[in-house]
Amino acid sequence: MKSLLELNKIIGLDDTENNILITLLDGRCALVDKKSRHVVVEILVDSFYKWMDFPNQASGEDEEFVKDILKNPHDVGFGPCAKRYLTDEQTKQNFDKLKKIWNTIIKLMVNPMTIYCLEVFEDGI
Repeated sequence: MKSLLELNKIIGLDDTENNILITLLDGRCALVDKKSRHVVVEILVDSFYKWMDFPNQASGEDEEFVKDILKNPHDVGFGPCAKRYLTDEQTKQNFDKLKKIWNTIIKLMVNPMTIYCLEVFEDGI
């Protein structure tokens, strides 16, 4: 399974800049712990956002570090369906459909008026 961990893109780093949220080429996502070199693989990015934010942007050094960890992680953990996503076509189709619907909802929510309101009320009312 470790050879399947190929970086697609880095979404961001948490406030400690130790945990890096990424997407993988196969459609899954992962949390990479820089200190312990542990990788946790999930299907939905929101699985990680419920625990922490990832507001910091990655540097080129972070990207190389992530690629190195993905090649040789200390340990890899998988969410309940993360392995089955690659082996069961129905599971993959169901999650891909869910991700497509979610992305459509997000795009509809982020319209010019929403962006304007966020900018105007950024410092509070």
